[in-house]
Amino acid sequence: MKKFQEMILPFSDRIESIVKPINSREPSDEKSFTNQYQKHVPCGFSYKVVCFDDKIWPQDPVSYRSESEEDIGQIFVELLERDLRKIHEEFNFAKKLIFTKESKKEFEKAKNFRICGLSLKNTDGVVDKVRDHCHFTGKYRGAAHNLNYAIYNSRSQSSLQ
Repeated sequence: MKKFQEMILPFSDRIESIVKPINSREPSDEKSFTNQYQKHVPCGFSYKVVCFDDKIWPQDPVSYRSESEEDIGQIFVELLERDLRKIHEEFNFAKKLIFTKESKKEFEKAKNFRICGLSLKNTDGVVDKVRDHCHFTGKYRGAAHNLNYAIYNSRSQSSLQ
């Protein structure tokens, strides 16, 4: 059974920090007390946005190292958002389905969903399937559950209870 491939996935390789000493408070007999003597201050990070096909979206890892007391978390989010905006600007996520004669035969024969292996029949026993395709390349991937029906059916079943 073929499993689902993520199209583009950002992941963080690491967030680096410097350990800095802190002034601790004096213990108290009235409250629980933990003697804190240091804290981790973020000073850098690296991440990479990966795609199932490097020809579609090649990118070098992004690394950032601070020399001062910058807000590393905010810089990380801003750079990641920048890269995600580039992806959305570059790709039209509505590539038309490329459906060949072979694809049609495969779709007509399909009885189970290629990802989960479950039957493509709905709760009434009727085959209710749709054509799944890659939104980057348009390539047909196989028959899939008709989720609109599945979501509608699960909502109507739950409203009856």
